[in-house]
Amino acid sequence: MLAFASKLDFKYHCLIVEKRFVNSREQMVSRLRNDMEVFFNRLVQTHLDIDRFKIYYDCGQTPVTNLLLSTFKARAELDIEFAQAVKPERYKLFQLADMVATLKLVELKLAHGEKMTESEYKFFGGPRNFKRNYLRFVKSKEI
Repeated sequence: MLAFASKLDFKYHCLIVEKRFVNSREQMVSRLRNDMEVFFNRLVQTHLDIDRFKIYYDCGQTPVTNLLLSTFKARAELDIEFAQAVKPERYKLFQLADMVATLKLVELKLAHGEKMTESEYKFFGGPRNFKRNYLRFVKSKEI
């Protein structure tokens, strides 16, 4: 997947709200709404030349799904596609989004001083290899 990603011209942005810092679903959705507004306002201010947005979300939490749909419908000036009911084996971009999310979660874990799981360690070759071979590439694509 990393070889595919290296040949692809893409940018991404992850919104992260850690559950341990919110007290309720409403607070989580509110933080996400605020973070999305800040992100879109920054995009408009920097005049990034982006042709299209494709949002990948697995619809796992109804409040988050509703927030995404309402937010992107309100941004009619942007070409936004909300990929729903995506089967990962059919969409390389969905797999890429899943890979990026996984890498960001491992990065967050390491930033909090947690250790990699045994399977993460085997797959990435340890924290040093993870940062050098995976995270560095992914960070270069971040908006």
